[in-house]
Amino acid sequence: MEIKGQIFEVVKPTRLLNGMVLKSGNTYARVGEKQPTMAEQIHSVSLFNRGFPVPTVLDSGELPDNKWYFTETSLGTDTFHKQFTNEYQATGEITSQTFSKYLDVVTKYASAQSDNKNKTTVSPKDFIDTLLPQERVLPNYCYFGYNQEDYLRALQLAADKLSSASMGVIQHDMNPFNVLENGVIDFELVGYGPVGFDTLMSVRWSSGWFTDYPSRCPVAYKLSAEQIRANDTIVDETAVNSGRTLPSSYMQEFLLLKSAWAASELNAPDPNWPADKLAFRNYRANVLNHAVDQYLNGKEIDFTKLSEIAGGELSQ
Repeated sequence: MEIKGQIFEVVKPTRLLNGMVLKSGNTYARVGEKQPTMAEQIHSVSLFNRGFPVPTVLDSGELPDNKWYFTETSLGTDTFHKQFTNEYQATGEITSQTFSKYLDVVTKYASAQSDNKNKTTVSPKDFIDTLLPQERVLPNYCYFGYNQEDYLRALQLAADKLSSASMGVIQHDMNPFNVLENGVIDFELVGYGPVGFDTLMSVRWSSGWFTDYPSRCPVAYKLSAEQIRANDTIVDETAVNSGRTLPSSYMQEFLLLKSAWAASELNAPDPNWPADKLAFRNYRANVLNHAVDQYLNGKEIDFTKLSEIAGGELSQ
């Protein structure tokens, strides 16, 4: 694709929202419908000015068919998901050197997120409604026979607990897929929520919500308990030093909400789907049901055991 005389190749044809990502040398372009792409550009500039480690926007403009583009600097060659996966598959662990680079980004991100200039008064209910539209969660959850009222009751309890949490800017979909050595990308879902939600869940993402039973989305790598604790320490200390509430004190609420987010889809499953696709949807619904049950009964949601607990035969 040519933009202002420069040839870009498509590197990501679809995203969580409309649009695609292209690359030319060390420059990336984001192209999509005019209004949402312009909004993402505005968010990107704002995040940069707020101190978040995000790309610098270089240029923007209108394209045919009511499309819009903006270009931005590269933050690195390989995502940490790719780096973690390569190392884990080769040696069974992720080196301290690589993980330290990841923590450098988390430190910068957490510092911006905890900065008092980035405070917000968004309510926990508004955060949850934005993160988890019912029409994206309930069709999949209820398809596998789980109780809608229990799920909604758990969300209400979580919202009540989060009423004391500090709120700030969150990426909503932060995980090593969109973290590179020089910062964080893919803010199309940026919004407001509890400080630490995205940084605490990011290091738990691969181990908690993926499974090798049968799945087209298997576990790619696992961080060590020590590495996860190191991440949590940075997130907690950064928040407390800025006068924010302790993010890890809301870990159970975060795990519940992340489980619901992982189970969200546009449509209910189709029984004619391939078995591995249907099994993965079932797995995510099983994880959410386990999280709901644990939360409502005041028991710990242990993300390290989700694949053991929620795997196995398909629900009927």
